Amino acid sequence: MARQLAREIPEADLRPIIGVDPGDRPTGALGMVFPVHMISVPIPVRKYLESADLSGLDYFFAVATHGGTPGNVGGFINHLLNRRGSRRLDDFFTIRMILNTPKGVAPRPLMTMNWAEKIATREVHAMLERTDAELSVIAGTIIARRRNAEIPESPIAQNQSLHAGGLSRLLWKVTDGSRPELDFLLDEESCTKCGICCRVCPTGRVRLTVATPRWDDSRQCWFCYACFNFCPEQAVGVKHYTFKTGRYHHPQISADEVAAQKFC
Repeated sequence: MARQLAREIPEADLRPIIGVDPGDRPTGALGMVFPVHMISVPIPVRKYLESADLSGLDYFFAVATHGGTPGNVGGFINHLLNRRGSRRLDDFFTIRMILNTPKGVAPRPLMTMNWAEKIATREVHAMLERTDAELSVIAGTIIARRRNAEIPESPIAQNQSLHAGGLSRLLWKVTDGSRPELDFLLDEESCTKCGICCRVCPTGRVRLTVATPRWDDSRQCWFCYACFNFCPEQAVGVKHYTFKTGRYHHPQISADEVAAQKFC
């Protein structure tokens, strides 16, 4: 998603948020592209929003990908920014993609046990075609905003909610007070000890102990499911979900590209 936007927006500079120094003061235009995590933003995105100096920006936008329930993430971002007196988002867009987790932090009755049934090749191709078109519209909107030109007429180009209602505030308060845990399980008979799970983990939580992956609970989990989805043997499961009926990551993203972004 971010790479396509960067290709279509003139003079765009693409940087992974992991490792970005919050002390840097961006100027001009800044955009953020990220997946929705539990009706909120991923942990590294939140850390950046809570500390970065955004006062030098004249345009600030975000694009959130989701698997069916985007929530009011644009409103949440502005809620975070308002609390620290920072400038707000100018534009917020959402793109529906394919759900790639069984929602392992949820209680078992709320988990999506059949999620892998929806990752057929035909559905993936249809998703890629649709999202390519949607990203082109979003890119056109961003370019028009920067040039103070007329914005293309399209439902995709319209702002998603940037305001916080009472229900949203209540959900965010509950979420802030929770400490979700994601327990990964390893099928040691299927594991080939290739080390991919360790390489793609952005926080270093997955470690190889005598060549066997182990999840270090002293390290924070960012709930990205990279270890789960990039395992070529489907040997990584989560609590209540050890089925080997498929895994999914975006077909244009490799494990090496994910591993190149980690800071540890």
